Amino acid sequence: GEYEPVTVAVYPLREVGECTLSVSELSGPNGASIAVDDIDIRTVKQWRQIPGQKGADFAKQYMAMPELLEASDTIKLGESSTRQWWISIHVPEEATPGQYTGSIAIKSERGGTRQLELQLRVLPIKLQRPEDYNFGMYWGPWRGGAPSQEQIVAQLRDMREHGMNSVALSAPASMSLGENGEYQFDLTVITQTLELLKQEGLTNPIPWGYNFPPIQTDFGSDLHFEQVKVFVEHAMAHFAERGLPEVLWYPRDEPWHGERKEQARTLCEAIKQVPGARTYITVQFDTAEYLDPWLDVRCHTLSLSGGFEPQKVRQAAADSGDLYWWYTNACREYPDVMRFKGGFFFWKTGTTGQYYWAYQYPSGDPYNDLDGIDWCATYPGEGGPIPTIEWEGLREGIDDFRYAYTLEQTIAKAREQGPDAARKLAAQAEEVLQTIRDDAVIDLHEYDDRGLNCHTDSIWPPEKYDDYRRQIAEIIVRLQEAI
Repeated sequence: GEYEPVTVAVYPLREVGECTLSVSELSGPNGASIAVDDIDIRTVKQWRQIPGQKGADFAKQYMAMPELLEASDTIKLGESSTRQWWISIHVPEEATPGQYTGSIAIKSERGGTRQLELQLRVLPIKLQRPEDYNFGMYWGPWRGGAPSQEQIVAQLRDMREHGMNSVALSAPASMSLGENGEYQFDLTVITQTLELLKQEGLTNPIPWGYNFPPIQTDFGSDLHFEQVKVFVEHAMAHFAERGLPEVLWYPRDEPWHGERKEQARTLCEAIKQVPGARTYITVQFDTAEYLDPWLDVRCHTLSLSGGFEPQKVRQAAADSGDLYWWYTNACREYPDVMRFKGGFFFWKTGTTGQYYWAYQYPSGDPYNDLDGIDWCATYPGEGGPIPTIEWEGLREGIDDFRYAYTLEQTIAKAREQGPDAARKLAAQAEEVLQTIRDDAVIDLHEYDDRGLNCHTDSIWPPEKYDDYRRQIAEIIVRLQEAI
């Protein structure tokens, strides 16, 4: 069931015209195969992007960055200009374990054809993931247009294929006062959206950003407090009747200072008057402590200025009985950083939820980063979302986490059920995990000390990610055989 990426780049010494890449069927053991239909070929577009800390005051320059993965197998190659293809192989759930071989062919107008051997090893491993962990993108498909239901479904399926089981949702709803003096509710869009999320398998709790505007009263008045409670009671009953995913109430985003912080406290306190209602806020450490009596999910910003010290924030959440999650940006063109965050960083921080800004949140023309920051892990396309290298890096990271988690579960099984040989091998497997744990830097102070930015600089060289995954995979296989 895993998706595995392969990339090929060409640097021509002279102009060779259009070059087309193709991939053959992969042949495996005992007549097994992976069909061409399970292999997706794309070209990597280099285009002008604002690098580094998008949106910061000092983001006043652009670079030609490889990012967008366009659905094409053909590139026009000029002299001394590197161009790249991106191949994603989807291993079918029922694939026979073993070695698969095939070929990559690059055919040019004026430079002949080059063949490359392609090898893929399918392991007898079913990757696990804890059911109560949340993986989600900030998402609201109505930003910058009115997509069709087919396009919305395509986005949800794409997220699911990239390891997501939730979203942080932006969707409209309203409550008003009717002529008869009774409250009226419009939950049409949020209901339809939750139904689609359920249909496509994104069923873990959904943080829903709803602001609770006061109706004919002042913010924070006793009447407004009652209105919040009435809306939450009505919406929760409405969603429960339809068997929809749980909504986590998200009344203010990043309420770190001043009036916004006080509004978050007021709204969370009102929401918590409703039995069973749970709240979610994007927090700095001091915000989480301030809101603690009325907060259920602390979703921490990954920054030193926000007080993100993993051991401290984890312990504080545990002491308060809160869930500890974090969120960060998925729109920077650094796939190795995205892989680390989504994988071994997440694993070592000990959190149970990760969220990313944003799936698609363009400003102006989404294909022009210079007319306003485009917060896009994927880009809108007529036939569905167009992925980026950072989006693919995030999927690899989530798979890294699943490999580590699967090994942890296999170690536990070996110790509980296995013979002596399996228990001894489990100790070796724990050493593998401890080596990776020691090498994975999650202390943001250490990044500062090394002159690195955790959002743009990878702590590891690219090959180390695959090396660690390979070590984990090999010892999982050995443990399974020993058990």
